[in-house]
Amino acid sequence: MSTLTTEAAAPPVTGLLGPLSVHVLDAATATTITDGTAAVLLTEWTLGVAEELSRHALDHPVTLVPVRFDGALAVIGPVLRPGAAACLSCTEYQRLATAGGRVPWQSPALALAGVPSPALAASVGALAQELLDEETEAAPRAEATPDAESAPDPRTAAVHVVHQGRGTWTTHRVRPIGGCAVCHPLPPDSAPASATAPGSATVSVPASASVSAAASASAPASGPASAPVPAPVPGSASAFDSGSASVPDFGSASAAATASAPPPPRPSLPPVPSPTPTSCVSPTHV
Repeated sequence: MSTLTTEAAAPPVTGLLGPLSVHVLDAATATTITDGTAAVLLTEWTLGVAEELSRHALDHPVTLVPVRFDGALAVIGPVLRPGAAACLSCTEYQRLATAGGRVPWQSPALALAGVPSPALAASVGALAQELLDEETEAAPRAEATPDAESAPDPRTAAVHVVHQGRGTWTTHRVRPIGGCAVCHPLPPDSAPASATAPGSATVSVPASASVSAAASASAPASGPASAPVPAPVPGSASAFDSGSASVPDFGSASAAATASAPPPPRPSLPPVPSPTPTSCVSPTHV
């Protein structure tokens, strides 16, 4: 392992990103440093290399900004460090997933490559330097204005995408959607069924109660109708007797009273007068 605290650690790759205030390393060298800040140039890389670089930056006090090429695109960021909002793996998974189902964006062996454009080398390097400067100034700015609406969301990471064929660039904010196995793994869905919550008491069930419960569960559905009812003991009242003696059956009494009572008399209607007979005289035709 080495550090980048002295000029003796000369960058193995120089001049491809223009003038920078930090060292420019390749992936193999970047995974060996344990301290310092650097830009990582990736012209031929795989998703497995991106994951290895991300894990190394999360586990060591380093700050790395990856600059990778994929065809005509130059993708800068996110900044990799311990506690970063996003890593290189989840950023590439989300970027490549937009290309469609034909791209094996979940395969660590997926190889990508590109050639830096000399005309845009200084621009790409300036965007990488901007990400590093923002990372350095992010903590003091957040402490000074914690509620500023213009401040970027600390839960997201900035990524610049430069189209070298068109000479344009865009900025995107990346957040691990649904978690990331490298930088933000999700917790288990649920605790084991046998786990006991702290402070909870264990209730012991007597053996007789378990036997009674098992007998009740194994009894057939028609058990209460066919099971023999024990004879009442003289001088004692059972639960059935006390229930029938203390609680009258209001529904049965009301039904019996209604059935035995005579129906109420109907009101008599006035007699209908008989029609008066009239004679019908046929008209005389002249």
